[in-house]
Amino acid sequence: MNDINTVTNHAYTLGQLLLGWEKKHRWLEGSVFIGINNLFDERYNANTRINAAFGRFFEPGPLLNVFGGLRIRMIPF
Repeated sequence: MNDINTVTNHAYTLGQLLLGWEKKHRWLEGSVFIGINNLFDERYNANTRINAAFGRFFEPGPLLNVFGGLRIRMIPF
């Protein structure tokens, strides 16, 4: 993380789970989905700053979080 290699970034493993359902009917298409990011609730660095000022090298990534959505669209003829 710095030019003299006194600061390092440790390895980590992230997981994601995504479930969804999609349906088409004539000219209409829709889907519903839900997911989980950082499935194992790992502490990790989303971004690192090389040679950062005042030793602020690491920017933490988000903890376990859940998201979902609904999509509806018209299919062109």
